[in-house]
Amino acid sequence: MPTGWDAVEDDAAKSGYRESKWKEGGHFLLIDTQPAAENLTLEQDAAPVHAAVERIPGYEELRYGPTTLAGSEAWEWVFRARGKQQVDYFFNRCDRGFGVLGSAPGGDFEPFEATFRRAAESVQVSC
Repeated sequence: MPTGWDAVEDDAAKSGYRESKWKEGGHFLLIDTQPAAENLTLEQDAAPVHAAVERIPGYEELRYGPTTLAGSEAWEWVFRARGKQQVDYFFNRCDRGFGVLGSAPGGDFEPFEATFRRAAESVQVSC
C-alpha cells in the first residue's frame, strides 16, 4: 500500500465481504473481497454498484470498460461524484472477487491514478 498512508481497516469482516482501507489526507484506497460471483462477467459484477452511483446528482462518468491488471482481465470505472474523482477496479483471483476503489479530491486525482492502479495490481491471493 502507499507509503505513509494510515490503515483505517485491515481485513475487517463486513456483511458478506471483507474490507481493508487506507487514507492520507483527502485520499483513500479501499479493497474489498468476497466469493467470486458465479456465471457473471466482470461488467455484470460491477453493474449494481455502477447503477447506484450513477444516480448521484452531478455524477460524471469518464471511463467504464475492460482493462487488464497484472496481465489479467479486469473492469475499470473512472468517475466524478461529490467533489471527488474515483477509480474502481473489479477483478477475480482464484475463487475471490475483488473491488479496489481509489479516491482523491477532484483536482488531485491524476497524480494518484498510477498509485491506485499499482495497488490493484499488487493484490495477491493464495489459491
